[in-house]
Amino acid sequence: MYPETQVKVHKWRWLWWILGLLLFVGMVVGATVITWMALNQKGPPLSNALATSTPLGTLSQISGLNDSPPAYVKNVVATKEGYQAFIAYFTLADANGSFTTADGKAKFEVFGDKNERLMSVEVPVHKTDFVKTTVGMGAFAHEVVLCNFGRIPYSAFSRMPDSFSGKIKVTFTIPTGESFVGQDTILFDKP
Repeated sequence: MYPETQVKVHKWRWLWWILGLLLFVGMVVGATVITWMALNQKGPPLSNALATSTPLGTLSQISGLNDSPPAYVKNVVATKEGYQAFIAYFTLADANGSFTTADGKAKFEVFGDKNERLMSVEVPVHKTDFVKTTVGMGAFAHEVVLCNFGRIPYSAFSRMPDSFSGKIKVTFTIPTGESFVGQDTILFDKP
C-alpha cells in the first residue's frame, strides 16, 4: 500500500514499548513500596522475635477484629525487601472466608527449588499480633488482617539459596492441636 506509512508506524513502535515497560515497572515498584510501608510499621522482625523469645508483636488488641476460629491459612505473602532479604506475612480465614485472628504457633519454613529446607523456625502467635491494614495499590488495594513476620535476611538461612525461586510455607497450629498450612512462591536474588 503505502510503504512510507508502514515505516513511520514501525519507527515509533519502540516508544510504545518503552512507555509500556516504564508503566509496568512503576506499578511494581509502587506496590512493593506500599506493601513495605504497611508491613514495616507493624511488629518487630522475625529475627528479633526469635532472639528474645517473645511473641511476634507488641501491638495492643485492636477492637473490631474477627476472632472466630480459623478454618485455613488464607494467604502467605513474601515480597523482596532490599538485597538478599524479603518480608513475609500470613492471613487466616474463618469458615465463612473472613479474615480472623487466633492464638497459636506459626512454623515458618523457607525451601529452595529442589525442596531443600533453608530455614525453619516456630514462634508463638497471639491474637494481638494480627493487625488490620491495607495492602496493594490502586484498584488492587484491599484491607487485610495479617500477622507480619517482618524482614528476613538470607543470613538467617542455614545456607544460601542456589536457585532463583523457592517457596515459603507457614503451618499455623491452634491450641486444640489443629493445624492449617499455606505457602507461596518466592523469588531469590541471583545466586
